[in-house]
Amino acid sequence: MEHAEGLPTLYIHSKRPEWGLAIMARAGRKKNRYLFQDGRMRAFPAKFCHFMEPADKPLDVATRVARQLASQLDGHSFENPPAPKPSRSDKVTLDDQLKIFMKLFPLGFQDPEYIKTIRGHDKRRKRHREPAIEDARRMLGQARLEMLIENGDGAAVVTTVREVLDATSLCSTRDKSVLVDLPESLYDDFAVAVRDLLHGESAFFDRFTRFMAVLDHDRSGKVTWPLATALPALMEPATHVVVKPSVFRKQAEWMAPRLPYNKLPNAGLYERFRRMAEAVGEKLTEADHPPRDMFDVYDFIWSTLRPKALKLLEEVTEDAA
Repeated sequence: MEHAEGLPTLYIHSKRPEWGLAIMARAGRKKNRYLFQDGRMRAFPAKFCHFMEPADKPLDVATRVARQLASQLDGHSFENPPAPKPSRSDKVTLDDQLKIFMKLFPLGFQDPEYIKTIRGHDKRRKRHREPAIEDARRMLGQARLEMLIENGDGAAVVTTVREVLDATSLCSTRDKSVLVDLPESLYDDFAVAVRDLLHGESAFFDRFTRFMAVLDHDRSGKVTWPLATALPALMEPATHVVVKPSVFRKQAEWMAPRLPYNKLPNAGLYERFRRMAEAVGEKLTEADHPPRDMFDVYDFIWSTLRPKALKLLEEVTEDAA
């Protein structure tokens, strides 16, 4: 696991969010102690520590809260680390991203150029999101998947998933190679896993984990984040997001500096990436640029954090000077 250095992990009690954020003051064999923003030090037996969940906050908020709490510890074992030093080269703020985005698309998500090049309705353009969503819902609907599974036609589900993904820009040829190499003996298992992932009623954590178990059947670790997350995002774009590690890790440097990373997708880390994307969407709404769904958030992140876009930040900064 990798994570941003220089900051203590912030936690929140999942059952008592009114206590505020917390840092661990002391880890013990039987109990862990946490200092909360409400000023209380609370100790929890090990069997209850799972209620203390990591709280991913933007870098400026995380630094401020962590330092405030650390200053109140008065001799506890926690050491107050130096604050990270954001720099233009490696820490791009959300305000910076907005400047880049407005340089690219002056009217934001409603800009004609954004709709023409990204959001549009042309099925011939792989980057257009609307036809990709429509195709996924039509081709991977629950009734059709149920019919194929009942007919023992797992091969058709594999073919359909590949067709859906081939019509988008979400997954590279390398991402999709796992589907190409999937053994025929696993086609039926894959079909059931896709149906459950997209239409199941159990917790998404469990459905995602079962889907990953089929994709990574040989434990080769070749399953990529885009492949693991594209289908839920296409089926439920209001809730789920495609994770593109190159830019999502860059986004986390500001929005969730203690968010870890694992090359192999897993349900717990996906949920933290998803919540980070939601937080970006909330910030965009506050800035009067509300996204339609998580694809707008994804495309905002991609458009403003890929290397080519970051060069625009220098131009925007020079224009403002």
